[in-house]
Amino acid sequence: GGSALITRMHHCIGDGTASVLVARALFDTSPKDWRTPAAKPPRREAKPGLVERLFTPAIDAAEWSVAAVRSVVGGAIDAATHPQQLAETAALVLAGAGTLAAELLKRPDPRSPLKGEFGPGKRVAWSDPVRLADVKAIGAPLGAKINDVLVAAMTGALRHYLKQRGVDVDGTTVRAMVPVDLRPPGRASELGNEFGLVILELAMGSKDPLARLRRTKAHMDELKRSPEAVAILALFNIFGHTPKAVEDLAVQLFGSKASVVMTNVAGPQEPLYLAGVPIERVMF
Repeated sequence: GGSALITRMHHCIGDGTASVLVARALFDTSPKDWRTPAAKPPRREAKPGLVERLFTPAIDAAEWSVAAVRSVVGGAIDAATHPQQLAETAALVLAGAGTLAAELLKRPDPRSPLKGEFGPGKRVAWSDPVRLADVKAIGAPLGAKINDVLVAAMTGALRHYLKQRGVDVDGTTVRAMVPVDLRPPGRASELGNEFGLVILELAMGSKDPLARLRRTKAHMDELKRSPEAVAILALFNIFGHTPKAVEDLAVQLFGSKASVVMTNVAGPQEPLYLAGVPIERVMF
C-alpha cells in the first residue's frame, strides 16, 4: 500500500531544472517542518470600476513598452561597456550555427517504431532503482560520466526494442535530442526556460555494451566541446518572435532529425517529507 502524488507542470513555467525548484518547494527536509495552516476567510475582490477597466490595458501596454525599451537600452550599454564579451558571445553563436547547419542538412532519421504521429494518449514506465555507486563504477574504467552510462544503457534498451520489432539495428540511424542546461550559476533558482538542444547519434550498431559505452562517451565528449546548444537556444529565441507558420516549420525541421528525446534531472540529495510523511521515491 501507499500513496502517490502526481503533478503536471506546463513547460511555459520552466524547464527541467526549474521544475525541480517548484517540486522542491512542496517538500520539507524534516517531518517537524510541517504544520496545518490556519484557515483564512475568503477575501472579496473589489470589482474594477469603469475608469479602471478603460485605462488598465493602456497602462499595461505603456509599462511593457517602457520595460522593453529599458531592456534594449540596457543591452546596448552592456555591449558598449563589454565589447570583448559581446564579440566572444557572437563568435560562439556563429560557430554553433555552423555546427547546427551541418546537423540540419543531414537526412532525417528513418521511419521506425520510435517515430509516429502524436496523439492524446500518454504512457509511462520505469525500472527498478539503480545504485548511483554502481553507475559510477561502470563508467570509471573508461572515464565515463553518469550521463554517458545512462545514455549507453538506454541505447542498449532501444536496440533490443527495435530488434524485437524486426528493425535492422546495425543499419539504422537513431538520433536523440538532448537538452543542455544553459542557466547561469547566478540564476540557478529562477523559473523559465534556459536550455539548448544537441543532436546525439546513438551507438545503435554496437552490440557489445562496453563498445557501446565507449562510443557513447566519444559522442558525448564531442558535443560537450560544441557550441551547438548555445546556437539552438539563440535560434529558439528568434523563432519565438516569428510568425507561427515559420515557427511550426522550424519545429518540424528540428523534430525530423531525431527519433527520441533523452534527458535526466538530478533528484534530491537529502530525505524529503510531504505533510510530515517521508517520501520514498521521486520520479520526473
